[in-house]
Amino acid sequence: MKIEIISLLNYNQDSIIIKELISFEPNAFLNTDIKSLNEINIEGYLTKDYKNNLILNIKIKGEMIILDSVTNEDIIYPFTINVVDETIEINNNNQNSLEIMPILWENIILEVPSRYTKSCGTINLQGNGWRLINEEDLNKGKNPFNILKEMEGDDKNGSTF
Repeated sequence: MKIEIISLLNYNQDSIIIKELISFEPNAFLNTDIKSLNEINIEGYLTKDYKNNLILNIKIKGEMIILDSVTNEDIIYPFTINVVDETIEINNNNQNSLEIMPILWENIILEVPSRYTKSCGTINLQGNGWRLINEEDLNKGKNPFNILKEMEGDDKNGSTF
């Protein structure tokens, strides 16, 4: 997403209003926890400070599809990111436009949660040869590790298992 900045640099404008809907290519999600990304809404403005640096103030709003940490199903994760005072130095005086996609992508990637679930209530988690026990089962003597404790006691008497 390129923004024409020549009018801002020439003091013809005080700010440039940014209001766009953008989308990313599917190959952008490779090597990330994002499965897909719906269209992203960008709103804000670009101004210039006294050192001729560009100041970006934007709000990024959208939804990403990620895996549920508990059920491993696809879930929609809504996000809103406020990028305030992102200072961008202009290295080339002949620069007429500014590409802000790397800034947007960097902020979106930082928003991906390390663990997220929409599961609520009790979930029966068990599989082939394993099950998750809760505190109640542990206190009622249904602890599968009691068998190991008994075997450990036998081992102290000289038997092996």
